[in-house]
Amino acid sequence: MFYIIVDPDRPQENPNPNYIENQHVEAIAKWVKNGWMLILMANDSANVELAHFNVLASRFGISFTMMLTSLWIKEETGISLRSSMSITQ
Repeated sequence: MFYIIVDPDRPQENPNPNYIENQHVEAIAKWVKNGWMLILMANDSANVELAHFNVLASRFGISFTMMLTSLWIKEETGISLRSSMSITQ
């Protein structure tokens, strides 16, 4: 069994964002320690709240940064098709 956490809330999208809190981090860390799998995924740096998200990520030695490492723009529409953030471990 695995648990996926994707695209943390931020005030621009939700007036009452559901930030991850210390009690959530403790419960999730215990769950992972008991042999379960956790997948963390975040949006591009302009559309994500990383301060709280990194509280959980750092528990596992991972840190999401706001540094944009690549951006691919489709010329005809100007729509961003791909972007990625730097992840350090």
